[in-house]
Amino acid sequence: MVFSGPAQVVSSGEATTFFGQPLLVTVPMDEGPFVLEWQFDDGEVAEVTTEPIPNGLRFVCRGLDGTAGKGTSEPVIVGERGSDYVMVHFRSTRWGASVDRTVHWSVYRVNRDRITTGSPDGE
Repeated sequence: MVFSGPAQVVSSGEATTFFGQPLLVTVPMDEGPFVLEWQFDDGEVAEVTTEPIPNGLRFVCRGLDGTAGKGTSEPVIVGERGSDYVMVHFRSTRWGASVDRTVHWSVYRVNRDRITTGSPDGE
């Protein structure tokens, strides 16, 4: 098992889309799998919206081009399991004119009462 502070890292990895198709990650959990999907579209403005899907959440990412990568600036809540939050932190990159994106992700499970910000005093 891997922990970062009070959060258990329940999934982490890196994958590249297949000919631009959506990327689907299934995270096994005792209560049943939690599903995350990344769908990429071109766009003038960088934005990420979310849509509920069965047992999880879809990230619709538009305009996230560039090798430096774009994604979340901190873990975000994507679901709940009992008294815990399911949170995700991700970054995607696109190399050149390829239709494919590479996604790096970490999925956390943490008791909602243990959530703090990045500062040592919790503020």
